[in-house]
Amino acid sequence: MDKDEQNSFPESSGVMHYINLDGVINDAEWATAQYKTQFWLNVDPDHIDGNNYLYLGEDEDNLYIALDLCSDNTSDDTGEWLGLWLNTDNSKISSKAAWEDNIDNGTEFLMHDVQNDRNWPFFDESKAPSIYSSAKVNNMSEINVVDGTLTGDLPDLVVDGDAAYLQLNSSLNISNHITRLDFEINMSKNFPSNLIQQLLLENINQIQISLYSQTNITITSNKIVFWYSNGTYNLNDPDQVVNIHSGGLGWDYLYFGGEDLTADRIMKFSIFGNHSSAFTHDLDNLGFLIYSHHVNTPITSNIIPYSSINNYEIKWSFGPSSNNATDHRMFEIMIPKSELQNYETDEDLGIIIGGYGTLSFDLMGYWVYATNDDAFEYYINSEYRHYSLNMKPFNPPNAFVLSSDAGTPDLDGEFTLNWDSSNGADNYSIYAHDFPINEINESITLLNDGLTNNSIPITNLSQGIYYYLAVAYNETGYYLSNVLEIIVGIPGVSGVPIVSGYEVYLIVALISSISLGVIWRKKKNSSIKH
Repeated sequence: MDKDEQNSFPESSGVMHYINLDGVINDAEWATAQYKTQFWLNVDPDHIDGNNYLYLGEDEDNLYIALDLCSDNTSDDTGEWLGLWLNTDNSKISSKAAWEDNIDNGTEFLMHDVQNDRNWPFFDESKAPSIYSSAKVNNMSEINVVDGTLTGDLPDLVVDGDAAYLQLNSSLNISNHITRLDFEINMSKNFPSNLIQQLLLENINQIQISLYSQTNITITSNKIVFWYSNGTYNLNDPDQVVNIHSGGLGWDYLYFGGEDLTADRIMKFSIFGNHSSAFTHDLDNLGFLIYSHHVNTPITSNIIPYSSINNYEIKWSFGPSSNNATDHRMFEIMIPKSELQNYETDEDLGIIIGGYGTLSFDLMGYWVYATNDDAFEYYINSEYRHYSLNMKPFNPPNAFVLSSDAGTPDLDGEFTLNWDSSNGADNYSIYAHDFPINEINESITLLNDGLTNNSIPITNLSQGIYYYLAVAYNETGYYLSNVLEIIVGIPGVSGVPIVSGYEVYLIVALISSISLGVIWRKKKNSSIKH
């Protein structure tokens, strides 16, 4: 997509309300989204080149994202997934290692398996394990001679065919000559400390041991014994004992099960030798190939499928929208801000979004909306599209109480509403209604806004029951007061009984816990009243 084809529509307040998260993008629901960004996708021949739309908004608790994929005119969800990468604090990343180091500390990822409606699993143990990396003995302290003597040093185990050996010489034990060399290899030294690497460490499936060695004579017994995870071994367990060759130089390949690693990820094994006469065992090269459980990378891309965002809601549909009257794929996503570390920082929010759902770039097996429009370079900060959100950082006013000097009932319909100062508030608005207030909508009367004092007079009310709400605002958010009920009863009104000069009212008011969506304005947007 050419950069000049991108278009962001005029911003609104960005404070979302009335959201029905059903996967259908409705104009009324998303009218208060802060951003509606149009972007062009050139896609495979089975789909439609054209404009697609990204909506972005928030409220006090959640980040809302909608994706109107007008180009995706197929409903087949086989293998479909959707990925969302976020950079909450403008982390300066430029490599996959840096991205991994910042997960849950600036970088976040959500990957959803649309076909199975679940968070995309990082591992798939039904498939063959994945190679993680190669490794060597870390230091000589991981090698312990139990029987025999040892000469040489660690470098002698690194290069094969160099005629430099770690040499194990047998010792006499009653009538036989024996050797025993124990290894305790710390696998954790091969894994960085970030979340993904530690996840791989905890999910080692197996370790291939590659040994290049020789004995000066063919000996009766030469074997490797794998220790159990509890730090013991059994020479009579055929599953734990493997014979290795003796005689001339040769390779032996053995597999140590990940279940036998100790709790602190130590691999323990021993080499045992036994013969009727003295012998030497020359170790020329010892290496390890570490396998984790199969990492469930989508076949259509080469991304790291680790989801740091696990608490979220996502819905999708296939049908028309106001952006495209023909049937196509749509998504709606709600992410609690509590899932997003460093969201409270005063930085723009970086976003990359992409996926696969038969829709893809031609011959590439995925689509993506990023600065670089044809690659998943989520580990480079400059590839993110950045958005300045009104409620980021989110530091709303504090709780406060609305009260009045009205009587009970009030006899003349004139009183003053008062409210405590809300810590952090810049101004206040007062709303009124003649029914208990359950939400702010068009039926609620805005009495006054932009107030910087802490009271407002109410006059000329007729007989009835009235409800009032105060809202405190600042640049990043709002806080709702309690809902105040005022009963106005004027003596002598026709049809109302009088006892000692006052009406008798029987009023039962039940005010439930109130969850309100309140439209507040973005700083500098004077068209939204506060």
